[in-house]
Amino acid sequence: DVSSFPAPNQYLVRTASKQTVDSSKDILKKAFSSKDSDNLLLTTDKDSMSFSLTMNNEVSQAKSFCYVFPLVFFFTALLVTLTTISQMILKQRLQIGTLKGLGVYKRQIYGHYMTITMTLLGIGTLIGEVLGPLIIPSIMDNKYQIIYSLPKRTYLFPWLEWLLTAALFLLSGALVTILVCHSEVKLKPADSMRNAP
Repeated sequence: DVSSFPAPNQYLVRTASKQTVDSSKDILKKAFSSKDSDNLLLTTDKDSMSFSLTMNNEVSQAKSFCYVFPLVFFFTALLVTLTTISQMILKQRLQIGTLKGLGVYKRQIYGHYMTITMTLLGIGTLIGEVLGPLIIPSIMDNKYQIIYSLPKRTYLFPWLEWLLTAALFLLSGALVTILVCHSEVKLKPADSMRNAP
């Protein structure tokens, strides 16, 4: 009975399915039109309301940030890491030539630089992949708590992504180390001791 509804107010009516939304709108319009003062201004579904549109826009924007920024940072970190590894090995060209001249086996030289690479990448990946997923969600949580009143959320650590990222960094670092070492180790000791052209 809509006759007892006060004039200035909003009502949220929940329907069982999308098909019943249109029929509910018709029923409400008929009920309010039969009143002495027709105070029904608007009937709309949830997806057309401003708060719902705002929340949907926020969610879609947050989802797009979840893919764009991590990829940019990921590839930047990968590029910096691989460049640093290759430059480190190329700058030690004289030491590699000296080691070969002293009779050190090629596999020992590979092993030395592979150990350095895996240690640095392992520590860096561990720090970045533990601190990043723990710090960034709390920052985003503070941002959304300022704008909205949201319930407490739980956080699940992204183990699969963590393992895939660590594997990609370690494998790419190992590949670059092997390729750059191979280009230096294949030279004769005398050629390695000369400056690169």
